[in-house]
Amino acid sequence: MTSRLTPMKVVSLTCEQGVAPRLLSTLKTLGIKSVRITETRVEELCGDDDAVDLHQCQWLVECVVPPEAVSSIIDELSATFLSRYDVGFYVHDAAVLRPGLFALQK
Repeated sequence: MTSRLTPMKVVSLTCEQGVAPRLLSTLKTLGIKSVRITETRVEELCGDDDAVDLHQCQWLVECVVPPEAVSSIIDELSATFLSRYDVGFYVHDAAVLRPGLFALQK
């Protein structure tokens, strides 16, 4: 890879549309400057058709964050949302050209 790219992390979250405004507000307070939002449908493949009864699609919210911010972001999102909402998330590596577009640099 080129030395012009900065190592970052992508945090991907799925949530019901009703939770999204609160989730976006929390991400903003954590220093996230932009997110990518995509409507998505979650399929449960475990054989229990009644496990998820959603009448609307969910949102996939993705944000790029500095690696050192991942733990605090995941901790805050877990504490704020997991006890009341079905929010799923995962983290993966990214390399970006202009990291300042995505999150405040610590």
